[in-house]
Amino acid sequence: KRYDLLERVIEDEDLPSLLLRGAFGGSSDLRRVLTFEKMRGDLTNVFYSMEASNTDFYAHQFKPVMRFIESPVGRMLIADEVGLGKTIEATYIWKEIQARQSARRLLIVCPAMLRDKWRSDLRKRFNISGEVISARDALEKIEDMLDRQASDSFVYITSLEGLRPPANFEDEGVQSVRARFARLLDQNLASDEFAVFDHVIIDEAHYLRNPSTGNNRLGRLLREASRHLVLLTATPIQIGSDNLYQLLRLIDPDEFYDATLFQEMLRANSYIVHAQRALWQEPPDKEAVRRALKEAEGSDYFKDDPVIERIRRYLTDGILTTENRVEALRLLESRSLLSQYMTRSRKREVLETRVERAPQVLSVAFSTAESAIYNQVSQRIRTQSIGKSGVSLFSLIARQRQMASSIVGALESWSEKNLLEELLWEDLGV
Repeated sequence: KRYDLLERVIEDEDLPSLLLRGAFGGSSDLRRVLTFEKMRGDLTNVFYSMEASNTDFYAHQFKPVMRFIESPVGRMLIADEVGLGKTIEATYIWKEIQARQSARRLLIVCPAMLRDKWRSDLRKRFNISGEVISARDALEKIEDMLDRQASDSFVYITSLEGLRPPANFEDEGVQSVRARFARLLDQNLASDEFAVFDHVIIDEAHYLRNPSTGNNRLGRLLREASRHLVLLTATPIQIGSDNLYQLLRLIDPDEFYDATLFQEMLRANSYIVHAQRALWQEPPDKEAVRRALKEAEGSDYFKDDPVIERIRRYLTDGILTTENRVEALRLLESRSLLSQYMTRSRKREVLETRVERAPQVLSVAFSTAESAIYNQVSQRIRTQSIGKSGVSLFSLIARQRQMASSIVGALESWSEKNLLEELLWEDLGV
């Protein structure tokens, strides 16, 4: 009978207590748990966000969703190039969290000039009604929700500038909106039972790269007050730079706690990147892939790695089939030491048809009058540059560049700024 399967529980026990007591389940218990989790959606391969937008399908826009689902910390840095749809990718992640975890509270933080664009994109592409609010409104709404111990649903869009906390925000005597909002976040850390925000999206996240700034401070506070966090930036980030390290520290401070170890991680990861690039070539350079894998195995990160050995087996056959090539690339991607924390797509990798630059150098000869003006101003600049440096020197050099662009335009600009007499008073008789 079914009631025979029930067990009376006198009081709740935590997992360590159950383990110490030897209260283990059997295989049938495991099957029931797995079935329940599968039905709930946590273990399913279905993307609930797949048909959740009024957008064209682009496969690369679901890569961040896949990575996010597998993330050990529920946070991610998306650093796609401009025009690849980071807003769409971030919202796909939000829709996925909604479906899988019944998420209800989303905060979008962006530069003030982008707030209306976010609201418009959410409405047009996802039929989501986002509310643009000020920092004071955000403070009052969140305070009210906490006072009522309510679980409100909302999508708030607010500015990065408005929420930036001061360095002394912990001082109760500081009563600015920014300081009070920072203290509210600091005093309400996310837990299994409750979080102020289910998800936070921070756009233009490169503004958070300096750890001594209020922007970075805000990022740390929002990270701890929310269940999930996504950072968006299209600004090129040099892989070996401190900027990337600081942004990844916002994603997972426990994993990226030391800059020196981060550099070692990058060196080891570079071999995986080299192998990927060699395998992407047409035709693929199998020998370069083998060399890169051998170098990777010399690192402590990949020593005796069974996945590396699996990839090598795909390369031993005489002909590398498309299926084996795709699988090898998938395995290489899974071994990337940064893939759990960040994703970056480039236009040349994901767009079949894209605008290709075809730069040409056109030589245009100066007329006699133009040459005289250019030479006179250049000589004048050289004279004025003696002993100068920094901004003053740069402003002088910029005048030569203006002439190279358009002498007529440069003269008109200088005339408006009363610079003509200073630059041309000598031989030209101005």
